[in-house]
Amino acid sequence: GDVPLEGVSTGISKLDDLTLGYKPGDLIILGAQTGHGKTAFALNTALASCIDGNRAVLYVNTEMSRKQIAYRWAAILSEMPLHRIRTGNLNNSEIESVTAALQSFSHSHFYTSYIPNLTPEKLQALARKAKLQHGIELLIIDYVGRMDTNDPRHDEWQVLYQIVKSQKLLAQNLDMACMVLVQLNPDGSLQGAKRMKNECDLMLKMVPLCEDLKDENERAKAQKKIEDKYSAAYESFNYYLWVDKSRDSESGVNIPMIFNGATQQLRQAMEV
Repeated sequence: GDVPLEGVSTGISKLDDLTLGYKPGDLIILGAQTGHGKTAFALNTALASCIDGNRAVLYVNTEMSRKQIAYRWAAILSEMPLHRIRTGNLNNSEIESVTAALQSFSHSHFYTSYIPNLTPEKLQALARKAKLQHGIELLIIDYVGRMDTNDPRHDEWQVLYQIVKSQKLLAQNLDMACMVLVQLNPDGSLQGAKRMKNECDLMLKMVPLCEDLKDENERAKAQKKIEDKYSAAYESFNYYLWVDKSRDSESGVNIPMIFNGATQQLRQAMEV
C-alpha cells in the first residue's frame, strides 16, 4: 500500500516514495533555467499541499504580481492556456471553468506574497508571522536570485549561498519545510552548487529532454535513445526531475516528467 508521508506531499508520487514528503526543517533546492518550469513546479507542489492535502503553504514571489500568479493558477487548475486567460480570449463556459478553478483555490490554505525587493530579514519576519497566524508547513521562495543583500564585497554565488544557508536555519527554527528556487546557468550548472548542496536536504533539477540539441534530427535521435533506455516503461515525456541529492534516500534518480508550457501543468509521466 501507500507509504505514509512524514511531511507535506511533493505532488510527485515517485518523489514522495523517495523522500516521504517535505519534512519540517527540510531545505529543498529546486534549480532550473529561465522558462523551464520553476514556477510551474512550485505551484504544482503548492496545489498538492493546499488543495489536495489541506496543508498551509506560503508562496513568496519576487518577480510576479498576485494577478500574474492568479492567472497561472487558473491555467493549471482549468487546463486552459495561460495566454488565453491573460488576453481574456475565452467563451462563457471557459470563463465559468476558470472562475470555478480560482474559487476552489480561494478556499485553500494558500498564502501568497509578492515582494520584489525581498531580503532574508523581511522573509524571516514574514515566515514567522505566517507560521503564527496560519500554521504554514511549507514555505516556497520563487526565486532566490532576486533577493536583495546589500553587500558589494561578495560575488553573486556567495550571496546566494548565504541566503540558502539562512533558509536552512529558518526551516529548522520555524519547524517547516522550505523550498528555494534557484536559476541554473545555460549549461545546467549552478555556481557555488557544492556548498549549497551541503546545506540542503534535497536538491532537485528540472532538466528538459535534449533541448540543447538545436538540430531536429539530432534531438529526435537523442530522445529516442533516452526513451529506449526507459524502454516502453513510460508514456512520452519531455522533462526529467533529477534528484541530485537526497539526505534521507538514494540520489541520482531521474523521474520522467511532462511539462505543458501552455497550461503550466507539470506531472510525473505515467508508467505504461
